[in-house]
Amino acid sequence: MKAIRLYGRHGPDHMVFEMVFEDAPQPQPGMGEVLVRVHATSVMWQEPTWSETWKTLNKG
Repeated sequence: MKAIRLYGRHGPDHMVFEMVFEDAPQPQPGMGEVLVRVHATSVMWQEPTWSETWKTLNKG
């Protein structure tokens, strides 16, 4: 499948992000998980700099 992945690294005074369009393996859902097919989505240029505003079950 094709994927757009976001890679980030710290620069001297800020984060530097790079979006890369590349091949990726098809994810395989585990027990109790589902795989959702996405036809289209969008990303605003500011989104990579936003603070995390959600929590996962692992983070509490």
